[in-house]
Amino acid sequence: MDDHLWLVGMMGSGKTAAGRLVAGRLEAAFVDTDEMICAEVGSTVSEIFAARSEEWFRAEEAGVIERLARSRQPAVISTGGGAVLSESNRRIMAGSGRVVWLRAGIETLVSRLRETAPEGGPPAMRPLLAGSPDAWEVELARIERSRRRLYEIVSDIVVEVDGLAPEQVAERVVGELNG
Repeated sequence: MDDHLWLVGMMGSGKTAAGRLVAGRLEAAFVDTDEMICAEVGSTVSEIFAARSEEWFRAEEAGVIERLARSRQPAVISTGGGAVLSESNRRIMAGSGRVVWLRAGIETLVSRLRETAPEGGPPAMRPLLAGSPDAWEVELARIERSRRRLYEIVSDIVVEVDGLAPEQVAERVVGELNG
C-alpha cells in the first residue's frame, strides 16, 4: 500500500470494524479519527458535542485529517460520518490516497446502531442520534440524504455493505483495491 486508504460512510456503516480488518489484510496501520480525537480530549464524541460543540469537534477532525494525510506511513483511516461535510477534508483525503465509501441502507444502519446502544439511548459515539432507537430511522435518513452527494463526490470506490459481516466487507474492499 503506497497511499492512505480513507473509509467514509454513515455512522453504523462499519468503517471501524471493517477498517481494522482491511488494515490487517494490507499489513497497514489503522486509525479511527473519532477514536483519535476522543483519546486526545479524554471524552466521548457525545460529551465533546455537548461540552464544546459540533463545530469545535469538526475543527479538531479537520486537523486530525490534515495531520494523518501528511504522514508518510500509509494507513487505513476510518473517518467520522460527517468528515465529508468539509470541502477541505474531501480534498485532503482525495489527494492523499484512495477513498472508499461503505454504503449502507437505513435499515442496516438502524440495526447496527441498536446493537451498540446502551439501554435504549444513543451510543456515546453517535451524538446526532437523539431520543429512542425508534426515532433513529427518520434522523438517519435525513442525515444520509444531506451527505449522499458528498460521499459520491469524494469516493473512488463504493462498497455496498448491506447484509455483509465486517470480514466480508473487508474482503470486498481489498478485492476492489486489487481489482
